[in-house]
Amino acid sequence: MNGDSCPFCTHDMDKVNIERQNKTISSVFKSSALKVANEVLVFLQNGVEKGYINPTSVGVMEEYIGDSSKANELQAEMNQIGIETEYLRSKIEQIYHFKPMNVSREQIEDIELKLDNLIIDNRQISKFYSTDKINSLVEEVDLKIKELKKKTSAIKKMFLKCQEKMDALIENRKEDINNFFMIAGFPYKFVLKNNGENNATCYLVPNNAREDDKIENPENHLSWGEKNAFSLVMFMFETVSDGSDLIVLDDPITSFDKNKKFAVTKRLFDNTNFSFRDKTVLMLTHDLQPVIDYVHGKFLRKYDLHTPVYASYLINNGGDLEEQEIVQSDLKNVVELTACIAKEESAEVPVRIINLRKYIELTNPEFSTDYAYDVLSNLIHGRNLDLYENRIENKNKVDVVNEGMRFINSYINDMQYGQLLNETSDKKLLELVENSDKYTQTIAIRFLFEKDRSDGSLLSQLKKEYPNACKFVNETNHIENDYIFQLNPMRFFEIPEHYLNQLKEFCNEKLSQEK
Repeated sequence: MNGDSCPFCTHDMDKVNIERQNKTISSVFKSSALKVANEVLVFLQNGVEKGYINPTSVGVMEEYIGDSSKANELQAEMNQIGIETEYLRSKIEQIYHFKPMNVSREQIEDIELKLDNLIIDNRQISKFYSTDKINSLVEEVDLKIKELKKKTSAIKKMFLKCQEKMDALIENRKEDINNFFMIAGFPYKFVLKNNGENNATCYLVPNNAREDDKIENPENHLSWGEKNAFSLVMFMFETVSDGSDLIVLDDPITSFDKNKKFAVTKRLFDNTNFSFRDKTVLMLTHDLQPVIDYVHGKFLRKYDLHTPVYASYLINNGGDLEEQEIVQSDLKNVVELTACIAKEESAEVPVRIINLRKYIELTNPEFSTDYAYDVLSNLIHGRNLDLYENRIENKNKVDVVNEGMRFINSYINDMQYGQLLNETSDKKLLELVENSDKYTQTIAIRFLFEKDRSDGSLLSQLKKEYPNACKFVNETNHIENDYIFQLNPMRFFEIPEHYLNQLKEFCNEKLSQEK
């Protein structure tokens, strides 16, 4: 404000003029705002240098500042620069935050009005910001806005098409989920309503109810299995939407009943775009049913689904995970399987006896009165002919044994009752426990527990000392009634190593005491 004088030199200053300017500014502003007025001038002068501020308007303001009689005019000039600056700032901020890709479906209807509001009216900045540079920038921005306005019709059509597609997708998903509910036997209907941009409402209603009769707190109405099945299908939608290439399912259907297993599995791999059909899925399960469906029954192909399916049996061998492929021939009809094992000459005698007894149970509803079954039961209990317990009414022991052995010899050739008993002696069984595969070891241990002993059953003692190992032995060779097929236990059998070690230690300890 002192021309070209150095701000640190005061001897050449026009002190009279400076004093007059300060008095003029003080009459317009409070004394505390004097600094602000000076900063406004600096702002305007910088704007002039960069081509944003009209130099004439700055000269007029400086003239008013130097004339105490122009206080009102100075006040008007200061108001005007504030109005123009705020107008321009507001427009620039609107333009900066306007992003066409972020326009919502609701906003598209007002898009033309929104674009009109972005146009800068030169008349509103006709004094201080009326420069060639500002006018050029305003003209360029306004031209872009007008070009965008011409495309609003196409944009509206695009949004309408997108909305129609979204509505169809919602309807398809709703129908898809309700079909799943129907197959799984869920007594509910799924309702999904679009409530605007990024907003939707979904809920359940009972079958045959109105759509507005929604179930409050569905977690209190759905069973654990229903929640799990529904969550699994929702997980499928999420992973497919995310474009995941590898999906890992950890025992997803073991806890379901048969209907839900079928419904969930069919939907997960259905012949639709939204399924795991073309994905790589690693499913870990304790449930044999998927293996039966996919590998033996070729379940997927019945529904025109040709996704390759590979199954493997995983074994934890001392901390090392071993994998053994399961092919169709590995899954056998349980009746056929037990008969084959009973006839298998390479199998140990205890294994053949156990499987032959199971075969009789499966094929003869009156197995408890079957002669061969009676003989096999006595062999399993380690009874010689003197201790033989005949459970066949009105038949003497000799006839039962002879008739039973004839049937047994059709599976286990050239062996008499005494020879079979010798092959299942404690000594032979303990040898098998130490020197055979895990399935044979477990069967041998089961024989040791089933034998009649003077001090009571070993099984009851095992239950007290090793309850978990006892449970495992009890379930060995048990066939789930739901399964028509099972894996050949001579190839696919596993018992936790620590259970097996407990059983070996227990048998050696208890039987050595008898000696």
